[in-house]
Amino acid sequence: MRHLALVFIVACGGGKHGGDDDGGTVIDAATSCTPMAPVPLVDFESGSIPSSEAGATEGFRSADVTRGTIVSPGANGTAHAAEFSFAADSAIFFQGSQRPQYLDGSSTYNAALANALDFWMQIPAGSNLLSTSAQTFSVFTYHYKSGDPWVGPNSGASLTDSQMHGYGPMRFDPAGADRWLHVVMSPSAFDHSRGNYHFYAARAIVEGLELIPAMRQFQPIFLADRATGPTAVRFDEMRLVTLCPTATIAPASVEQTVPAAGGDVSVPIEIGNTGDRERAYRVFISSTIGVDRQTLEAAMHDTDSVATIDDLQGAVGSDGGLGAAELIAEGGGGSIIAGGQPIRVAAHSTWRGTIVHHVTPAMVGNSTTVSSQGKSFTVRRDTLVTSAIIWDPDEPRISDPAAIFTGSNADSSHPAPPGFPAFVDPPAGWHSTDVPADQVGAYFVSVLHLTP
Repeated sequence: MRHLALVFIVACGGGKHGGDDDGGTVIDAATSCTPMAPVPLVDFESGSIPSSEAGATEGFRSADVTRGTIVSPGANGTAHAAEFSFAADSAIFFQGSQRPQYLDGSSTYNAALANALDFWMQIPAGSNLLSTSAQTFSVFTYHYKSGDPWVGPNSGASLTDSQMHGYGPMRFDPAGADRWLHVVMSPSAFDHSRGNYHFYAARAIVEGLELIPAMRQFQPIFLADRATGPTAVRFDEMRLVTLCPTATIAPASVEQTVPAAGGDVSVPIEIGNTGDRERAYRVFISSTIGVDRQTLEAAMHDTDSVATIDDLQGAVGSDGGLGAAELIAEGGGGSIIAGGQPIRVAAHSTWRGTIVHHVTPAMVGNSTTVSSQGKSFTVRRDTLVTSAIIWDPDEPRISDPAAIFTGSNADSSHPAPPGFPAFVDPPAGWHSTDVPADQVGAYFVSVLHLTP
């Protein structure tokens, strides 16, 4: 079994650690977090809809503005909101005036900027966005890795993102019709990433970055039938906010090159509870095996087509699912998830465990030459990406109950990806649909580059 050499940094709190009576570790941390000030995006109080293409530092596409109308009153006590028609187009885009620009208007990445997207929606009765079961809506996100020369105008394709593109699927219960619904999307809301299949990505959309701070654009999209029923939707008070995390994890991300035939790769982790009460955490872990993200981005740049991502991933047999990584307690024992036993952590204490990656030779494929959009690429299935989400099921919800996250397909029953174990359904209460989309939990991401 291999152990990665790591430096632990507790994400919240700090100071010296000392033992306590139950064998855990006391965190010298504040009793509560101090959130950053919200980052306002748009509130329509000026009586107009800003266009990022017509002089505003941030705003909507000019085509979106023409489909928008200022209405009164707005949400949450505001004077104005904006109503957008989705009759002719399924999406609106909120973006900066430049592509290499984050949502605070800066080209400088700030990891502490915020950790959730927050907005209000009003959906009219009869809209097909209202459903008791089917996904009807999503927020697509686009992220910029600082220094990426291909995002924005360049000598080749002007990419929208650093092959860091997320999807936040949801539906709205009919009980939410005709009233303002508060929607809060933490990293947990974003269930998959472009070109990765059966994988609950969350923060892994951006690998070692923070998901919300790395965002440069987002796209609310009407996925329900637009041929019948009202197609107008009202939006207000779009902003980025910082929620107090229910858990911390150290390390939050690792990247390593390892031999595929070398056996398990273990990463010691420490989960921290900086709250004032004991928490009983649950965990969801999924992995995907495929082509390295940077290789995919280079190919997308060369063809100027996102279709290239699926072409390359499909050619190497990329897929994802459960079981390639598991969490065990320090000192050994069985899988925490399979046992369905919550991780109990006292207030201001930590719990130590190990994320074990079951790396196998079958995960690595042969080099393959793939044609896409008139160009050829030589690629290999050799990158294992794992995402772990730790959450507190007892934490109160923030979003309106009518806004319902539809879950990931990572825990659906499907053929195991190359080198993965057979699918095993998680215990009740430990599925992707149980992860609260409006709670900031703890997120672990590993990227293992496998050598034959």
